[in-house]
Amino acid sequence: MIRRAAVLLLAAVLAPSLRADTIKLLDGTSIANVQVVSEGLKEVVYKEGNKDKTIDSATVAAVEFERKPKEVDEAEGLIGEDDLEGAVDTFDAYVTTMLEKKNPGSFKWAPAYAAWRAVEVRARVADASGLRGAAERVVKGFADSRYVPQAYLAKASAELQLGQAPAAQATLGELAALVESQGLGKRWQLECKLSQLEADEKLKGDARRAELEKLAGEARELPGTRTRAQALVGEAFLADARGNAGAAKDLRTKARSAFQKVIDDKDATREALAAAYCGLGESLYLLGADADDKAQLQQGALALLRVTTTYRESGPHVARALYLAMRCFDLMQDSRRKADMRAELLARFPASTWAAEAKK
Repeated sequence: MIRRAAVLLLAAVLAPSLRADTIKLLDGTSIANVQVVSEGLKEVVYKEGNKDKTIDSATVAAVEFERKPKEVDEAEGLIGEDDLEGAVDTFDAYVTTMLEKKNPGSFKWAPAYAAWRAVEVRARVADASGLRGAAERVVKGFADSRYVPQAYLAKASAELQLGQAPAAQATLGELAALVESQGLGKRWQLECKLSQLEADEKLKGDARRAELEKLAGEARELPGTRTRAQALVGEAFLADARGNAGAAKDLRTKARSAFQKVIDDKDATREALAAAYCGLGESLYLLGADADDKAQLQQGALALLRVTTTYRESGPHVARALYLAMRCFDLMQDSRRKADMRAELLARFPASTWAAEAKK
């Protein structure tokens, strides 16, 4: 009995040293049982055993850190409890302290990571103004971090949500210059180009879709970029339908097919699937509304509810899906479900543009 207790005590003492990080790569593989030292703009440095190794930052999808600073760990716990406002406040306070101290201690990667997590939480609650500010903090405060390209993209996305397409184009111009000057490679070249296409208000119709399809072809080895481009093809059909009543049914039917293509793609990312189900739901809602077809409205509502339940981390898509589901239930004369959708939208996404629409 004494011997067993001694073994358990020794295991408890050694446990912290046995903890290890996991680097998840874009190709679906992982580098496990390592200790990440730093996450630079070009390289992630990690220890494998006693050896220092590096990997191109552009190939990294995410890092799962086994050990974190107390404040960062607390913020992650708040996310798990769905206290997103508390999580953002905790991340922000930690980052402010670290920037003032200019000494992250043994967790060199943690301040930039925490600043980026604040960006992700702002996106999750569809707070475009807050998202823009959080992304700027990453860009300005952690210029050598691997999160900087993503932060530029997040800032541009926020500006688009706020109806500021010229500002988004300027932000993406800065990213394009960074990618070129630092030689950041194909992933960020194509992501930047895709966001520039999304923000280009002058490019419309067949020309817009042709550019998106071309880019999707160039991104064959980058499923996230490829499937996002294909979802934007569907959005382009929906945009054309808004200004062309005579061809609206045909364009919305083509949009429905484009979104279904993304849904059927086994390599589609969660973000692309959230966008595709949201677009599919809108297509069916509009087709059903025009034809007074309750079956299509029901199908549209189901697609939209899938976004709200399965892809809860995709804030802007969830907020849009709640708004459109509200409209579906309104046309189906289901006042209770309509009220539920509206209440959830206003409670979860009060700062979103869709909440503002719902209030009208």
